[in-house]
Amino acid sequence: MRIAFDDIKFKEEYIKKIEWAVEYNLIHLSNYILYNYNDTPEDFYERLKINTELNERLGIKIFSFPMKYIPIKNKDRIYVGKYWNPKFLRGIQCILNVTHGVVGPSSDEFKNLLLMPDRYIMFREKHKNNGAKEWVNKYHSLSDGQLNEFHTIVKNQQYDFHSKYDDINKLLIHYKKEFGAFGGQYT
Repeated sequence: MRIAFDDIKFKEEYIKKIEWAVEYNLIHLSNYILYNYNDTPEDFYERLKINTELNERLGIKIFSFPMKYIPIKNKDRIYVGKYWNPKFLRGIQCILNVTHGVVGPSSDEFKNLLLMPDRYIMFREKHKNNGAKEWVNKYHSLSDGQLNEFHTIVKNQQYDFHSKYDDINKLLIHYKKEFGAFGGQYT
């Protein structure tokens, strides 16, 4: 069975329909999940998490297919929704390439993952002791004010920005090695 879950406002109805499908022994489901439309990254994460919880609770298999919204009249794929930013959209692409829609245990962890340099998202095992751990530790050591500045820099992909905070500058070094940023390549 194929079903869509494009808006968190349909949460209760969606859950009821999945439970109803299970009553009729439909236990393998394909689920399309639209993002970058009128949703937020938190809404998108919540819909993925609901599918994971339904899988566990009902003993079924819902395979999610996240689909990025782009207006039909657009001639390119660069559209960024009202509540999204280019870094989050790129982070989603990286996650989907690696996990095929599997989500982490918390919304905060999910958003932090979206902020990481692409290579740390896509090649986590390779970089777990080679940059990613350092990035996570440095990120978690930032004060609230530093976090706000850092989020603004990363969401706007201004990796050549020089902050008055050394901790932020040390984090930005991780992005300068990214493919496309300053002509580098993934390492």
